Amino acid sequence: MEHLEIALHLGAARCPPQRLERVRQELRRLRRGHGGLLGRWRDLALPDPDGALGAPDERMRRQLVRSLARLDERDRRRLPE
Repeated sequence: MEHLEIALHLGAARCPPQRLERVRQELRRLRRGHGGLLGRWRDLALPDPDGALGAPDERMRRQLVRSLARLDERDRRRLPE
């Protein structure tokens, strides 16, 4: 399951962010059938993988920060020091 969570984090870091629906479905399926009663308690305590990308306004803010950082880096390369 850990590799699926890593894939979700990498997909969120991409520009533009990727939803990776198949990965999310597989992670949900594994979490649902994994661990019996203790697994169900763990699922209630852990955040939902669908919330991994955050709210739309948070995603937009992260995308803006990444874009501005890329522009800043590109400008630094162009300007002679």
